[in-house]
Amino acid sequence: MENLIIKATDITPEIYFNIADRTFNISGESRPENVKDFFEPIHIWIDNYFNNLEGKENQIFTIKLAYFNSSSAKFLLSLLKNLGKFYQSGIKIEVNWCYEKDDDDMKEAGEQMSEMAKLPFKFIEKDEF
Repeated sequence: MENLIIKATDITPEIYFNIADRTFNISGESRPENVKDFFEPIHIWIDNYFNNLEGKENQIFTIKLAYFNSSSAKFLLSLLKNLGKFYQSGIKIEVNWCYEKDDDDMKEAGEQMSEMAKLPFKFIEKDEF
């Protein structure tokens, strides 16, 4: 299986999933015109990765989004719920939810997603993105 790397655009986030060091980053802004077309390959990749994972080593997901629209939120939550299922099965998954200082809405969005996905998040406040 190969890494998944998608460069950011003005309307889509960067996806940097590195198998060797078990780090998975989503960063930037997410407001693609066709959200399903953008996120579906990411969902498929994650399913393939975790369904073929041999060990239960810690997998680190970092989400650092400056903005995401409501359509992106739906797919992001779906992705996190899927990760929650793998987490519940015993795979160690760490989610770092980064948000800009004083962006209470983004922090609250992460808190809600963490609760709905049944997946613990570590909240990291950044001065700037």
